[in-house]
Amino acid sequence: MDESEGSLHALKWALDHIIRLAAAAAVVGDSDPAEQPAGRLVLLHVQQPVNFFVPPVVGPPPVLVTESVKKSQEENSARLLSKAMKVCMEREVEAQTMTVEGDPKEMICEAVDKMQADILVLGSRGLSKWKR
Repeated sequence: MDESEGSLHALKWALDHIIRLAAAAAVVGDSDPAEQPAGRLVLLHVQQPVNFFVPPVVGPPPVLVTESVKKSQEENSARLLSKAMKVCMEREVEAQTMTVEGDPKEMICEAVDKMQADILVLGSRGLSKWKR
């Protein structure tokens, strides 16, 4: 999840198409729903690391500035994931959230591997097919 409309649209699309279809298939299927493997929905947000470039003459950034930026990032992450959880609750879908720090492309791939995810849904950042 990020702040883009594409990210929120991707979540809504996944809830309406993938999650709903999986639930319907479990109800219609011949096997006992208790025997179905439990799926889970994880809403992942990746925070960019706080990096300051400060010329060596000036010295490292003040601790208060670094802490302030970090706190702002954490508040933004909580607000973003809360908004996404609200969308899940409106559709009666259980989800959990996870926030990690690092390069988004690396951290998303790492999280997918760690969780052994079957499906990854990403927004397109509003780019046309030609720009992707």
